[in-house]
Amino acid sequence: MSFPQMYPRSLSQPNPANLERVRRLLEQLDPDLPYADWLRALMGIYHESGGSEEGFEIANAWSSLGQKYKGEKEIRSKWRSFTLKLRRPVTIGTLIQIVNSQH
Repeated sequence: MSFPQMYPRSLSQPNPANLERVRRLLEQLDPDLPYADWLRALMGIYHESGGSEEGFEIANAWSSLGQKYKGEKEIRSKWRSFTLKLRRPVTIGTLIQIVNSQH
């Protein structure tokens, strides 16, 4: 008997088109969002990048544009705390919702 996969597979190679879309969405977002929205944005980047180093670099570069930025160490700490093994992950859809709520 086969069961559906409960958790998404780890994305060893993130889709470049998805990462480009993430970059375009982040251009529309102020990195000084309220903390909960900023954290959800990072989680969305993490999910879309499969937790890759490229995704981390995108998250760090975007966050560094804000006045609340505390340094790469803080972003790295958050990044390491995220997981792909969630039943209901924060995805690019969340980034889109945050962008739409800002306009």
